[in-house]
Amino acid sequence: MREYTQTKWIFAILIMILPIFIYLIGEKSEITYAEQNPDEVEIIVQYKTDADSDEINIHGDKNIKELEKITVKKEELEETLEKLQMQDHVLYVEEDVSVEIHGQPNDMYYSEQWYIGAIGADEAWKKSSVADETITVAVIDTGVDANHVDLKGKVLAGYNFLENNTNTADVNGHGTAVAGIIAAIYNNQVGISGITGDAEVQILPLKVAGNDGKGKVSDMVEAIFYAMEYGVDVINISMGTSNYSTILEDAIESATSKDIVVVASAGNDGTSEKEYPASYPSVISVGSVSKKNTLSTFSNYNEQVDFVAPGESILTTSPNDLLKYYNGTSFSSAVVSGAAAYILATDPTMSSDILINKLEETATDLGPTGKDQQYGYGLINLARAVTEQKAAAIPEKYKELESLKINGNDFYLQIKFTTGIDSVSINEDTVFILDEYGEKIDVQYQFESNNEKVNVITDPVNYKMGKSYYLFVDQGVKSNKGRALNQPIVIQFMWDEEAGTLMLNQEFGLEVLEKIDGQ
Repeated sequence: MREYTQTKWIFAILIMILPIFIYLIGEKSEITYAEQNPDEVEIIVQYKTDADSDEINIHGDKNIKELEKITVKKEELEETLEKLQMQDHVLYVEEDVSVEIHGQPNDMYYSEQWYIGAIGADEAWKKSSVADETITVAVIDTGVDANHVDLKGKVLAGYNFLENNTNTADVNGHGTAVAGIIAAIYNNQVGISGITGDAEVQILPLKVAGNDGKGKVSDMVEAIFYAMEYGVDVINISMGTSNYSTILEDAIESATSKDIVVVASAGNDGTSEKEYPASYPSVISVGSVSKKNTLSTFSNYNEQVDFVAPGESILTTSPNDLLKYYNGTSFSSAVVSGAAAYILATDPTMSSDILINKLEETATDLGPTGKDQQYGYGLINLARAVTEQKAAAIPEKYKELESLKINGNDFYLQIKFTTGIDSVSINEDTVFILDEYGEKIDVQYQFESNNEKVNVITDPVNYKMGKSYYLFVDQGVKSNKGRALNQPIVIQFMWDEEAGTLMLNQEFGLEVLEKIDGQ
């Protein structure tokens, strides 16, 4: 670029032709900020002023340099920026990007919602964006007050399984409290904010419990199938029974097989007793913690607990436009359901398996290292769940498949998983080795570290120098909680007899599946 040493008459000519230049690259139509075409962007141009000017404004400062805003098509942005920057009379040029206030929701009692910050929901709102798609959460409970000022417009027409009608009014208040934690209207100057913030989340109220808070398993089963047919994304069940029910478990399994996330409260007896549906393998079981992240005295604990979430002094909605403080794992469950709904709002295509794995990987470990009976995987961390990019399938990464291990006359391939694996799911149909002709190699299996490591054992006579072999891990492999891989894994390897090691091809992809299956 030439230095700004042009004579004043040349500068005057440049200024005269500037309106023509702007007309050529700009848009003639007037578009307000709110109505801006998504295919267009705006550019800020700051022009040079006469460096010799002594003109002073009324504040005693040099005049502010002139700014011009120009609208261009997105595909022309870089070219336009480059052309403008080359002009002698242009000082700076850049895209006019958005800014936002560094504040918090204006809901009147937001400051009383300690649980929002405890799980990082406020940080999640700042660091992520939500899609336009609506996420639906079924609240199987005592009904919901759809006319509550902080829920109005958020509650769908549901069903009352006690009276077989559509009256889902909530006299008890429990269901309304749960719904408010999940989806109370954000930033509306009244009440509180739901965990889902400004995401498009709606509540489907399915009433299975009466004014006394009691109901029947049969109604809960019907409600689950109703939710499935409706096409919900998340089901929250903040109630349960200590009596195991095969029929209820079957309904739950049907829902999770449809990629629905099912969350339930662990129970409020303060014992290791199992409550259902929370203790079914495919359900996210949630316990309660205090403001100090200690297990609530009332919270049940056992090996089926997956996570903990705030469950004490939870301010939320109550019928007749009221707010109340509640205690119990019911409300911890609602916190997790809200978190799950928000994660889906950031990525509506995400499978339930990947979502659950994200929650497991990003939870804040509170008890002994790893999963334990009191805290499960730990306190959910919504901020980490929506910002951290980690492997979503059960295997951590291809590189976690370790090199060959030699033990006596046997060769070991060790697969490391992020969670304990159901040993019954490891068999010749789910984990196997094929040679380059598609023939299976005889293998045996050995488990280590609470089934988080699986050794695939073979006889070295099966391998030949310079030949390719393929280790397959099929989607039939399941965790101890019944969750499957989101996609099959295949690794190509070769035996290097001289080096005494197994050579892994880390770049090898899933395309080998068709090749091998076709031979």
